[in-house]
Amino acid sequence: MYHTCTADGTCICIPDCEDKECGSDGCGGLCAMCGCGEQCQSYLCTFIACEGRECGSDGCGGSCGSCGQQAACVVGSCPEPGVQCFDDNDVEWDGCTGSQVTEFLVNDNTSGNQELPDVIALSTGDYVIAYQDSEGDSGSYGIRLRWLPGDGSLASPSVLANTFQNASQTEPSIARLTNGSFVVVWQSSGQDGWMSGIYGQRYTSLGVKAGAEFQCNSYTDYAQENPTVSGLPSGGFTVLWESSGQDGSGKGIYAKDFDAEGSAVSPEHRINSYTIADQGMPAVTGLASGGHLATWGSFSQDNDGWGIFAQMFDETGQPAGLEFQANTTTYSYQSYPQATTLGTGGFVIVWQSQAQDGEGLGVVGQRFGAMGPTGSEFLLNQTTAMDQRNVDIAHRPGGGFVAVWESDSVDTEFDIVARLYDATGTPEGNEMVVNKYVTGDQTYPKVDVFEDGSFVVVWASSGQDGSNRGVYARRLSPTGELIWR
Repeated sequence: MYHTCTADGTCICIPDCEDKECGSDGCGGLCAMCGCGEQCQSYLCTFIACEGRECGSDGCGGSCGSCGQQAACVVGSCPEPGVQCFDDNDVEWDGCTGSQVTEFLVNDNTSGNQELPDVIALSTGDYVIAYQDSEGDSGSYGIRLRWLPGDGSLASPSVLANTFQNASQTEPSIARLTNGSFVVVWQSSGQDGWMSGIYGQRYTSLGVKAGAEFQCNSYTDYAQENPTVSGLPSGGFTVLWESSGQDGSGKGIYAKDFDAEGSAVSPEHRINSYTIADQGMPAVTGLASGGHLATWGSFSQDNDGWGIFAQMFDETGQPAGLEFQANTTTYSYQSYPQATTLGTGGFVIVWQSQAQDGEGLGVVGQRFGAMGPTGSEFLLNQTTAMDQRNVDIAHRPGGGFVAVWESDSVDTEFDIVARLYDATGTPEGNEMVVNKYVTGDQTYPKVDVFEDGSFVVVWASSGQDGSNRGVYARRLSPTGELIWR
């Protein structure tokens, strides 16, 4: 910095920014501003966001490091699983203050198999997990629910959802509604007089059964199976399922819409327009526009095995436009789609795709806006060895999303992997392994997100509870750090 005198006799300050990345220019201004996570030190921008941290988010879209498979990131450090840690605050069940750094067992009965879990995060901070239990009722398989308070305790026992207990009730799907209540649906063998039908039960916001168990399908010939349910912005909900023989050629996708009181507001109706061969594996999500999106797998429609197709519906339940193809890559097969709203009128569909990542199954997605696809389809999994499959997805506050899937490239058996994305579809850091117990297979993950952006992942684990398969869960912070047990 120096001063000079102009021709009219005015003395002015000349800024001095030579060899300076940041800091004062000597004349009351700045040479430059440092970037995210940086601090100006001796006129140089020094990255300090990861000082004192060995893992977790750097707050700028990057990572301070990973703890690997056997440790969880807790407040920037990597304690070993099962040890106690303290973070100098009074918040209970945040991964420290004496709690255990590990996933936790959901099912209170460990005899037989507990599997195929689903989960909803409630606005209260509590969450509810549904799963099928091979010894869940007086028949065979039954549907059980466990309400888990937001304080991390496991005080409440599981309860039986299905009233009809003959034969098997399986394949649960659960959805929260706008008034704080929720609904769970499942397939039931023999209850509708034929092979299997679709049934459900509503619950109040306190977890008490609301009304009686109800039947969703009107057509009862052959099998109706693989149900899925989503809450709608109107306060009601919609249920989708596969139905054999009903559309005249193999399986088709059918649905029925309900209001918040559980009364049907539409007749049973077919979702797919293309009816050749099989349409199956349905998924559904409510949209910010007030309508909803249905997606499914369709065989031969994209001219090469299974492909992913979808149909939008308006707030009255009427089709909005024509059914459309979601996958661009059609080689071999694309199957088992899931979808979620992005909260801005858009949505994202994800699925598993054979050989697209160069080896086995990979997880692929496509974002959509009001006018159609946004950008190109993208690969979610960074690790491509072996198979990545059975993906699930949930939206995050601000328009982003979190995806979870099975991967058998982490070790010799399947594990649960998660990855966070922002509102532009950009990954926030690398994929991360969720489960810490790695013996046997960990499969069928599901995820949901709380209002504060934290999220919960549930899955089935082989042998971990001492008897075949059990259901396990973890809670993670908005940036993917462990905050629960």
